[in-house]
Amino acid sequence: MFGYRSNVPKVRLTTDRLVVRLVHERDAWRLADYYAENRHFLKPWEPVRDESHCYPSGWQARLGMIGEISQTGAPPFISRWL
Repeated sequence: MFGYRSNVPKVRLTTDRLVVRLVHERDAWRLADYYAENRHFLKPWEPVRDESHCYPSGWQARLGMIGEISQTGAPPFISRWL
C-alpha cells in the first residue's frame, strides 16, 4: 500500500474464496466483529473468553502483544476468517 512502510514480510496467499495473510493491528475491528457475530456458534469449541474478545480495543491489545512477540523472531500469529 502506498505510504505504508513495514519491516514485516509481505505474505499473502489468495484463492477465489480465501485470503491468508499476516494479521495486523488494523485488523482489530474485523477480528472483534467475527468473534462477536459467531460467539454462540463457536462456543462449544472455543475456550471460555472474556468480553474483551468481542471488542476492537481488546483485539488492539492482543495484536500489539502479537506484534511485539513477532519482533523476537517467533512464528507469525495465524487467525481464521471465513
